[in-house]
Amino acid sequence: MKIRTFFSIILLIILIVFPNTIKDISQGTTTKISTNDVTILVLMDNNFGANYLPMLNQFDEFGWTVDTAGPVETLTGCEYNSAEFEVDYLFSEISTSAYDCINILPGSSHENLMANQNNILNKIKTASDTGVIISAWCRAVRVLAAANVINGKNVTGHSDYASEYAAAGATFFSNVSPIISGNIVTCSSTQFYLREMYIAMTQAIGCYEDTEPEIGIIEVQAFENLSRLLTVNITDESKLRDVKAILNLISSDDDTLPPPIALALQDPEMDNNYSVLFTEPDDGLYSVDLEITDLFWNEYLYTNITTIVVGDINKLSLGIIITIISFPIFVSIVLIKRKKCSYK
Repeated sequence: MKIRTFFSIILLIILIVFPNTIKDISQGTTTKISTNDVTILVLMDNNFGANYLPMLNQFDEFGWTVDTAGPVETLTGCEYNSAEFEVDYLFSEISTSAYDCINILPGSSHENLMANQNNILNKIKTASDTGVIISAWCRAVRVLAAANVINGKNVTGHSDYASEYAAAGATFFSNVSPIISGNIVTCSSTQFYLREMYIAMTQAIGCYEDTEPEIGIIEVQAFENLSRLLTVNITDESKLRDVKAILNLISSDDDTLPPPIALALQDPEMDNNYSVLFTEPDDGLYSVDLEITDLFWNEYLYTNITTIVVGDINKLSLGIIITIISFPIFVSIVLIKRKKCSYK
């Protein structure tokens, strides 16, 4: 009886644990890396799209090391894009497996890529087989079909090539948000899903983060000319896009309550301190909220991080220059927007 009970327990554990293990293995796991450690290879062709520059700039803003490659040194844009672009390398000079991600930019055609010039399709296939993240925008998704890397994957992309995706073994979804399927990331409408595709790529690569920034020392300095200097120490895993201070009037001799005052804080690139000098508010007692947007467009609202007295400096008892240093203890943190999409 004891032996039967023992084996029953073992069987129950197998039924509970084993399916979950299989599921985890099939889904795969992405190792978290710093966004500053990412290396990306951007493949381009003649007739590249007009969005090439904001895309490359965004990769730079993420802190990624970006290499570009093409069939010739100087490429020309599509009919909507008269620009010329000089790539870093030729297709023949690159080793695709040396990167964390390969990204194929959109364009009106990808003739040299589709023709497998300098063995480029085979290089994409080799990189995909080793687990490199492969991503493509709009019409460029057909290059993934030609490279035979989307068999069994869910993809989106330009609907003109739906038959090519299906022939390559993929399941096609039309006009949906970017799709992460294993190590393959695809996007349909570049203009509409630009930011969502950036986020999908960072999630697939493993450098996406949405940890709330930490607020450290808050300092308010008051000067004789009634100006105030607000300095806030903020730390985050990645750099911040925007920091704003919002002043809310608590009490004043004036019964008319002005609207909150939004102040843009500039990062002095020193010890994670963000400062702003302001002189506009009317006399009174103000509470300060902080609105932060991180590198991945997550937005956070920190309420009541400190208070500021605005008024005649002679009425203050601490002297000509006052420094108030406070540590936020009862700070309310609200995530007011998080730019996430559901990916298939």
